[in-house]
Amino acid sequence: MLYYILDATDENSVGTYRILLKELENYPSGSLTSKSTIVVCIKIDIEENWEIKVKFLSSSIGQEVIETSDKHSIGFEKLVTKLRG
Repeated sequence: MLYYILDATDENSVGTYRILLKELENYPSGSLTSKSTIVVCIKIDIEENWEIKVKFLSSSIGQEVIETSDKHSIGFEKLVTKLRG
């Protein structure tokens, strides 16, 4: 399983995700892109419009995005549930 950890304060989180995906596609064996993935958006407590940003990211990449805030303990229960399958 691969985890994409994206910062909510990143103004181009979709671009960052695509860069990471491209890096994995270029990995010599090519086997990394076939693994299941979880996308996590961290530091949502810092970003004022994080709900909009997470929805945009999710729709742009076609995958669920789990939002988390360490400061306010948000999203970790959902993340752990997702990790356990």
